[in-house]
Amino acid sequence: MVAPATISYRDGWFPEEHDGVRPFRWMSREARCGVGGVPADAAAWLRLTVGHAWPRESWPVFSVFVNGRRVGQCSISAGSCDCLFPIGQTGDFDLAFALDRTMTVRGDSRELGIMVRAVQVIDLNREQTLVYGQGWYESEDGEYFRSRWMGLEARVLVPAQLWQRHRFVSLPVWAGDRRQVLTVASSGKVLAELALRERWQVYDVALSAAAESMGGERQPLDLTFRLNTLLADPHASDPRDLGIRVGPLETHDDARRHQKVQDFHRAAPAGGAGEAEDVESAGGAQAPRAPLYLPQDGEGWNTWEFQNYIPFRWAQLQARVTIPERVHQAHRFCSVPIFSEFTDFSQVLTLTANGRTLMDGPLARYWSYYTFDLASPGGGNLELAFRVNKLTPPSSHPGDARELGVRVGPFEFHDDEARRSRNAWAYDNALLNRRELEAGARVLESFPPNLGIDIYAKCNIKPPCVYCWWDHCKRLEGEEVNAVVDDRTLQEYGPFFDAAQTLVNCSFGEPLLHPRLAETLSIIGTRDKVLELATNGQAFTPATVRVLAGQPVLLYISLDAASAEVYGRLRNDRWHDVLAGLIHLRDARRRANGLPTVRMVFIPMRANLCDLEAYFRLSRMVEAEAVVLRPLNYAEHTQIRTERGGYQFDYDRELLTREEIEDVCRRSEQYAGRYGLWLMNQFDFGAPAVSRVHGASREGDDHGSPTA
Repeated sequence: MVAPATISYRDGWFPEEHDGVRPFRWMSREARCGVGGVPADAAAWLRLTVGHAWPRESWPVFSVFVNGRRVGQCSISAGSCDCLFPIGQTGDFDLAFALDRTMTVRGDSRELGIMVRAVQVIDLNREQTLVYGQGWYESEDGEYFRSRWMGLEARVLVPAQLWQRHRFVSLPVWAGDRRQVLTVASSGKVLAELALRERWQVYDVALSAAAESMGGERQPLDLTFRLNTLLADPHASDPRDLGIRVGPLETHDDARRHQKVQDFHRAAPAGGAGEAEDVESAGGAQAPRAPLYLPQDGEGWNTWEFQNYIPFRWAQLQARVTIPERVHQAHRFCSVPIFSEFTDFSQVLTLTANGRTLMDGPLARYWSYYTFDLASPGGGNLELAFRVNKLTPPSSHPGDARELGVRVGPFEFHDDEARRSRNAWAYDNALLNRRELEAGARVLESFPPNLGIDIYAKCNIKPPCVYCWWDHCKRLEGEEVNAVVDDRTLQEYGPFFDAAQTLVNCSFGEPLLHPRLAETLSIIGTRDKVLELATNGQAFTPATVRVLAGQPVLLYISLDAASAEVYGRLRNDRWHDVLAGLIHLRDARRRANGLPTVRMVFIPMRANLCDLEAYFRLSRMVEAEAVVLRPLNYAEHTQIRTERGGYQFDYDRELLTREEIEDVCRRSEQYAGRYGLWLMNQFDFGAPAVSRVHGASREGDDHGSPTA
């Protein structure tokens, strides 16, 4: 903490100025301050916030003296940064500052040294946070973490009262160069050597070796952070030496949390987060799928996009694409997902291959997989021509002036006759289902194209979330509470499973705990289906992330918080586990065609409104597709009242008024546009869902409100 000392500026200072951010003073080559009233029992250190904009070769050397005794010297880098010097003095004393050079500015006759924004005395005996020293620039807002840039080397002091209680320090780090290695050391002992991964990551370093060297001394640990290289391509207009950004450092004594972070990093492939990785087939229960082909050329196409669980290109009224022989390899079948906006099967697709008609018929609405029989394509390139009878109406894409026909996903070539038969049967069933519904049939021969399932009925959050009706719902499940639903069950469903284009997990539990999760996801993925799955985020481990990566899953992650404090009010103290898991999942998805698709669920309550904007920033950092606003269910006299994380949660009082809900929705629209996310607002079921994607309005194309 800042000691209750008085600071008086004496000779060598120019009058106070303001740069539009906060006040500062220029010092000349030498300057003096008087310090008074430092408590006798203080472990006093001097903290200076200083800066300049000199070129690299002219950075000044700065010396500090206490009552004529030099206590430290360092080179002052460009920008604004903190410097720490041990004072070894209490009571009243004099400070003197000296520079080895000065500068002049055109139009200013003064001989200028450096800018000094703050002169403070820190009492490390009473400090309860880590203290930043040389090598750190001032704190800035970031994607999610508030962070500081560091250059090649930076210093942090860990007060004795922290390292004596806590064995670990957590380091959120943003790196822009996969060659960067960060070494953390103390008193010559290397505590960690971290091969940094790109973008934001969370690392955890054990302090035990440094603490042992201190013996029983009540002295701060002096940590040195050292990089092997700066950013290869820093900001051209920024004169600072930029290495990495580091978020808030935090000491803790949670060995389980430390181990979980280590496990995630050990499970990640070498070579950086952006490098390709072969994703293991889930459970090994199915033969590997053929590689997907995403052609970048062709006539009548727009660029590749990604929404929901399939990358796609919009085809115009007519479009053509050439498939090289090396891609189709004379396989007999071509499977491709196609999306139509029309509910009435009035949009007709004509598809030809080298002039031969493969399809001339209506398209089912939303994503459907079509498998076309190429007969014997033989050698040479394959010329595919798409033509639809009408364009998607402009009302479906307000603000988007492009000519849009249908969305066409990746091509996959294979010789799987059973897959062709299944897709053909599912298509015929969808057509029949629509006709029966339009005719008002009371007994259907068709099967539903969407199927609700209940995968797992156990949860890993105990006691349950403060707003959860766990006990009540489990009583309602009765004897079925332990029913098993897995890949074998799905096959037993027969035509109900075969007809389903989408499966929605309706579990009142945590599905990622399922012992046959890999096998269940595998059979769904290899049958050209998508699964909507909700998770509380605490079951992310290297194993579950490996199983999820690359699977056609719409993953709804329900957190309702963007900070450890608010998360503790609603659930427990496992926020840091969730954050590490989300980052590991983000990187695994990048290596697996963006799958699973992630949507972050937020239930607005009085307990978490303070985290609303931060939730959008968090969602952007983990590369979620959307933020889902979901209402807290209304019920009279819930009797749910509990204390969690120092917060008194009363279910009835947490319900928002209509005016408050409208304000949340307005702000969420603004945040969605600001942070480039799609907003799914479930407060108004049945109304047209207008969402924001990268700042542009677009009508929601989801096939219904997700169920969790």
